[in-house]
Amino acid sequence: MAIRRLKINRQANLVLDGDRVVDMPPGWAFTINCPHHGKIAFDFTPFRERGRDELAGHMRDAFWSLRHEVVGTSLSSYSNALRTFWRFLNDLDTNGTSVTNLHQVDRTLLDRFLAWIELQAITIGKNKGRQWQVASKKKTYNHLKAVLV
Repeated sequence: MAIRRLKINRQANLVLDGDRVVDMPPGWAFTINCPHHGKIAFDFTPFRERGRDELAGHMRDAFWSLRHEVVGTSLSSYSNALRTFWRFLNDLDTNGTSVTNLHQVDRTLLDRFLAWIELQAITIGKNKGRQWQVASKKKTYNHLKAVLV
């Protein structure tokens, strides 16, 4: 009896950048095929609002790069942390501080993000209205940090 091996899809969306070959995401929305969790879709189009195309592009590229390093459910968790960070950026925008570029994300902004998380309440479920648990705050920050790094 012959042993069957799993076929690996090694296709890549390659672009020349000068004399370098760069693996680029196919667009603002893409689907990754995780061998453990199947197909998982990501859409970064909503993150482009309020002039944040450059920042959203960096986040999209980070997710695309991480697709080989972490499993699909981890990337989904990272996506949840990114949505939380974007809510924070929207709140900053209403207060007159606009963050549109990656170079604006520094230690001071992340400290403000942590202080903002401290004030957030749970919006759904049986704990609605209560503050986030410390583990949830830490998980959100760590996932955001993984994408930023």
